Amino acid sequence: MSIEEHMELWRKKEPWFYSRLVFNEYSYIIIMGLIFSLVVSCSILYPISTNLLAVFIGYFLAQFIFGWGHMTTHALYMESPPEDWEPGVLIAFLHHYKHPKFIYRFWLNHRLNFLMQTKGCLVAYVGAWVIPFIFLGGEVLPLFCWYLFWFSMVEPVHEYYHVPHQIRKLHFSLPMYYWLRTLEACRLINEKTHAAHHNHAESSPAVGKFTDLYFPGLDQYFQYVWRVSLNVSARLRNNNTFLATPIRSSIYTQGAVSIPLAFTLSSYIFCWGGM
Repeated sequence: MSIEEHMELWRKKEPWFYSRLVFNEYSYIIIMGLIFSLVVSCSILYPISTNLLAVFIGYFLAQFIFGWGHMTTHALYMESPPEDWEPGVLIAFLHHYKHPKFIYRFWLNHRLNFLMQTKGCLVAYVGAWVIPFIFLGGEVLPLFCWYLFWFSMVEPVHEYYHVPHQIRKLHFSLPMYYWLRTLEACRLINEKTHAAHHNHAESSPAVGKFTDLYFPGLDQYFQYVWRVSLNVSARLRNNNTFLATPIRSSIYTQGAVSIPLAFTLSSYIFCWGGM
């Protein structure tokens, strides 16, 4: 099945997201424009110290939520047929195992799917923030805005790893190119460590390096969660206990505890530190 045929399939499944009237470059511009407007507003309305704390904690939370989604995606490759994969997931699979250039040749579809996919974004934009907003209200708004900024940077960073050096300036806008270069200079982007994520066979469980931007300890944490999920799957199989998606079920169970806890504690730290 080609990428376009796959897109047609999902246009029928979820026309509210994947129809040509919605899933296009204008939607991406609107989403990114809104995120940058929120970040600029926060920079103006809140003290520098508040914004700096929001930048740091928001960076952590964006990498944290991405890691859970990244693990789920690899579990999806192993447990479900391609028809169940959203368009961006198919592009990611082909990029990962067959056609590395697809990550930047189909960059718009991949970025938009990352920002608009139904289930993942429901967790990233709403589910993870329910408890912080219930208990802390508008105090977490600056953190949420900077989290959205870092969340929107995940896919450009991923592309940066794979776009050939000689055409990076052509692929990215100049502000984005120099911003990514800055992240690389700060060693948050590391091409050598990212290459380790691709060092496994197709649909193999030996997956590592689930983060694209560096944060101390996160890779080790997600590697632990992934191993636990694989062990759960193996034990169920050995006990002849049938479960259609054991790896994802384990990831969801662990995430149901870890994600609310991480976002709530981080929000309290932000509100306490930003007082």
